[in-house]
Amino acid sequence: MTGGESSSEDPIENEFAVESPNQLRGTITDQVLDVTEKDCRREIAREWEQLQRRIEIVGFAIREWNFLAPATERGGARK
Repeated sequence: MTGGESSSEDPIENEFAVESPNQLRGTITDQVLDVTEKDCRREIAREWEQLQRRIEIVGFAIREWNFLAPATERGGARK
């Protein structure tokens, strides 16, 4: 999942009924939660954002590799 994409298969979205880390943080103030649950949701939102950044970086690296790799390494002729 990247920035704006959403998947109904995402366990975080299913468990918390949110589509972004900021929405998850919003549930902390919207609901009566104990301190442990608030901390847990903050940590999940933080990790979610880190994973989104990593996915963007990997996607960029793959696109660059496909562009820069010689045609023989990709198994086809460059057009």
